[in-house]
Amino acid sequence: MQGNDTPPPGGADDPPDESRGDARQRTLKTGRIVINKGSSTFDVIIRDMSATGARLLLKEPWNLPDVFDLLVLNPGSGDWTRQPCEKRWQKGALVGARFTGASSQI
Repeated sequence: MQGNDTPPPGGADDPPDESRGDARQRTLKTGRIVINKGSSTFDVIIRDMSATGARLLLKEPWNLPDVFDLLVLNPGSGDWTRQPCEKRWQKGALVGARFTGASSQI
């Protein structure tokens, strides 16, 4: 596993495929990071996503904790899904996240 502050090899917008279980599909979904047991939330853009993880773009660079929940907005229904995550890498405002458990509707 790579360090949390070390980006993967390659460009910041092109993390290596060999470290993922599934190919990611490009997307521009609205998301929200939830930390501190729900007391703090931060809006993000989900740049791409797979069944096992996502690449997130923060509005401003800040040090994301190692574990967090990602809320994903379904634009068709307006419903949110909660997905537990682990930070795999971070370079400035760009973050690679791995899903660590089952998602749930909220």
